[in-house]
Amino acid sequence: MPIAVPQNILVLIDIQKEYVTPGRPFYLSGIEPSLENSRQLLEFARKNDWERIHIQHSNGDAAERFNPQTEYFDFVEGFNPIDSEKHFVKMDFSCYSSPEFSAYLSELFTSEQPAPNIYLIGYNTVMCCLSTLEEARRKKHKMHLVKDATLAKAIAGVTESDMHQIMLGVYAAKGLASLVTTEEIIR
Repeated sequence: MPIAVPQNILVLIDIQKEYVTPGRPFYLSGIEPSLENSRQLLEFARKNDWERIHIQHSNGDAAERFNPQTEYFDFVEGFNPIDSEKHFVKMDFSCYSSPEFSAYLSELFTSEQPAPNIYLIGYNTVMCCLSTLEEARRKKHKMHLVKDATLAKAIAGVTESDMHQIMLGVYAAKGLASLVTTEEIIR
């Protein structure tokens, strides 16, 4: 039986407590505006019956970061999967490192039906979003990055905001994704 391809998919990458907890290695001090936009997009996707896919990063039980045995592995309050929402765990940067995610998207893109619009939100644009978009391009899975519902970790003295702008420039220059805003989606 052919799979029913959703028209729109919201992929929530690693919206986990690791990023919102002061003192944690991946804490993002400027996360609130992007997190609020992510909340709005999740609410919009739920209200409009979009497919929702929650991705959770795990470094395994012995890791300092993204350890499933700690509270920091959990989703940020309000971002837990509900009802029929999909939930995949990845063990590397790219969402495609989850065999279930990779198989699901591959099935969608080999369907006879038109490909879905896939919108990525979440963290971290330097690693996980970048890796996912690079692999999506190799697989010819077209995606959109919601630039105000994502954020990058500060690196080598570059602020989170500046690093995020640099990464958005990289995405545009490499043609990895179309860049959209929360307002463009929900208006």
